[in-house]
Amino acid sequence: GSRWSAWEQGPAREIVFFEMEDDGVRWPSFLLRFRPEGGEVELRYLPRLLQTQGVAGALRNPFHYPADQLLAMYRLGGRGLMLHAAGLDTGAGAVACAGVSGTGKTTFTRLAEGRGWRPLTDERVIVRLDGPARPVLHGTPWLGEGHWAENRALPLRALVFLEQGPAHE
Repeated sequence: GSRWSAWEQGPAREIVFFEMEDDGVRWPSFLLRFRPEGGEVELRYLPRLLQTQGVAGALRNPFHYPADQLLAMYRLGGRGLMLHAAGLDTGAGAVACAGVSGTGKTTFTRLAEGRGWRPLTDERVIVRLDGPARPVLHGTPWLGEGHWAENRALPLRALVFLEQGPAHE
């Protein structure tokens, strides 16, 4: 039921998150304000949320999807992108296996691990240019079903797009 909007306010960016109430009305719940080149994020909660979370002083963690991904993308500053992909160390570099949920990223990662490849993640990778036309795959802290999250960077050797088929093959 959540929705969000991103706004440009001069050099700053604002991401406003809206929550659906029981009566069908969307209310802003919190705001993240930051500068893409900066290292700080300002967080503002709607005061009403402080009174309705159940536990006095308890706040819902705002750094979940999509805020975590949006902040990461802005921090890359046009030098890279985040992919919904598994990342694997082949021993000769990295392979990214991209696909929507349910296409087999975790299944492929388990099969590849059994054949000697080392998983970095089965959820999200960052691909960044670390020089002219030199793409590098970076592991990220986001866990998928396989619970792999290794913070390493390797030269990207291949990008594979997975499609779900009727059988494992």
